[in-house]
Amino acid sequence: SAYWLLYNPSISNLIYFTISPSADKIKSGDYISITIRYQNNSDTKLISPAITVTLPEGFVPDKTEPESVFDKTTQTFKLNDLPAGHSNTLTISGWSFGKRDVEEKITAEMSYSQEDSGFSETKPIAIY
Repeated sequence: SAYWLLYNPSISNLIYFTISPSADKIKSGDYISITIRYQNNSDTKLISPAITVTLPEGFVPDKTEPESVFDKTTQTFKLNDLPAGHSNTLTISGWSFGKRDVEEKITAEMSYSQEDSGFSETKPIAIY
């Protein structure tokens, strides 16, 4: 019975998920590209994965890759199902018009369901 008390059906520790801006320090007036990498290292397919990005205040995006899966209103990439072992890269580029001498964070959240269980999970990340 201890097994069932400690059992965690989550696979978030098997999802590789990173954010990398094109510059270490983002200054007002800079053109920045933000790269999001993800990989499903689990043995199960992820259903309806979506990555929602929270950009710094004053960041004006002008290009996303792939553009066809990006919802500008919610700043969400709505992805196809993600088979086991599959990986991909997303990019958001734009101008930063933030406040001087203020470091802001970029956050992203990947949400998905496991194929067989329907168990909904979320994996957040942030950089400063």
